[in-house]
Amino acid sequence: MRTVYFLLTALWWMSVTPSSSSWAAPKPEFTIKQVMKESIKGHSALVKKACKGTATPDELDRMIRYFRAMAECSPPQGDMDSWKAKSGALLQAALAVQKSPQDKSAALALENAVECRQCHNPHKPSQN
Repeated sequence: MRTVYFLLTALWWMSVTPSSSSWAAPKPEFTIKQVMKESIKGHSALVKKACKGTATPDELDRMIRYFRAMAECSPPQGDMDSWKAKSGALLQAALAVQKSPQDKSAALALENAVECRQCHNPHKPSQN
């Protein structure tokens, strides 16, 4: 009888206790690849529009969401502290442009923050 009680108690406890997967950090809204494709690459990229001062408020909001998600991602390689510093600088530059879309110094800071080699050299795996 004690064994049945113990077994039923253990099963009940397992059913009401959250699984360890729910304790993990939340998954970022976008992947690094999605952020690059949607906000940085190409002639019509959100960053290019933001730097020119032609991005709409909705586009600036979307760019900020992309950059926040990228800052939450783990780099494919390299140091996490470096990743956080670079993605954090990118996010801060984007927030400055959002705050003052016509500010040339904010646009220049954003252009400098999206300079490809800054992140690609330490964090993107080489494609041999």
